[in-house]
Amino acid sequence: MRIHEIETWVLQIVERVESEQPIEDSRIELKSDWIDPAKAARQLAGHANAAHGDTLLWVVGLDEERGVVGARSEELAEWWSEVRSKFDELAPDLLQNLSIPINGKSVVALLFGTERAPFVVRNPAFGKPSSGPVQFEVPWREGNSTRTARRRDLLRILSPLQRLPDIEVFDGHLVVYPERASGPDREFLTPEASQKYNWELYLDLYLIPRAEGRMVIPFHRCRGVVRWPHAPHEIALSRIVIEPPTGIRLSSSGRLAGFIDSLTIENTLHEVFITGPGRAILRGEAETPRMATSFDTEVQVDVRLHPVDAERPILIRLALKKANTKNNELARWEFGR
Repeated sequence: MRIHEIETWVLQIVERVESEQPIEDSRIELKSDWIDPAKAARQLAGHANAAHGDTLLWVVGLDEERGVVGARSEELAEWWSEVRSKFDELAPDLLQNLSIPINGKSVVALLFGTERAPFVVRNPAFGKPSSGPVQFEVPWREGNSTRTARRRDLLRILSPLQRLPDIEVFDGHLVVYPERASGPDREFLTPEASQKYNWELYLDLYLIPRAEGRMVIPFHRCRGVVRWPHAPHEIALSRIVIEPPTGIRLSSSGRLAGFIDSLTIENTLHEVFITGPGRAILRGEAETPRMATSFDTEVQVDVRLHPVDAERPILIRLALKKANTKNNELARWEFGR
């Protein structure tokens, strides 16, 4: 993951905290300060063991109740050295660390790799009076708490489920139209006459699988929601499809012909099949009653794609900025990289 992607991810988390929205991504951990190394090692080990090889993001200096409280990046080196010393033989890899200034304060983003699980920590009480015989522990994260791993948890580490792909968003937009009139011409009604709105989401993605074999994403397991910041409005996309990009070229007879522009992504009416890195187009639709709301603010789009044999969904979360309308659009929002 590139540095600007980490910073964007952290800023989106800060926005959710400041707007009092829950942090729903299990890969994220917020810390208001550099916590005790022994406690941090146990929590990190449990988080990494339950991650199934996905990267983890810890943000130090961000509190879910108080917002940005700030943290000193100079403390990282000593803290991380102490944390690593609490592990037996191997700790998760610290892939990136980044200090991000926000409103006069700084938070520190820590990106951890978990591919070499299981991770084992030393029992800090071992060898002390009445401490018992347990010298090591395999921690496991469950919800927001950390406990000792059970047999079934260890089996999940040894036989991991489908690992989620990395996703890069090239482009995207959300548009809303007035409803179409009935009849053969199907022209758009005027906004005043329309009683319904039609919403269309378009995302241009690049998918990078991180596991061998074929990944299958059934469309009935895909969900999408459009939200306005600080507003009660929320739109659930009724259908999401993913398909390879299409192009136009000349046929042998000299006529224009459409073609599928992918060797690694195929789709049917019901699912998409991914066998390697490739570009894909995601489309979502919704129909809602006419809304009495302002279209002048940015919107947030959350899309969840749940592959077969994956324990949790792929989350795509984007902030779309208000843009100029085209043709019969009532409003348009676009993704800016």
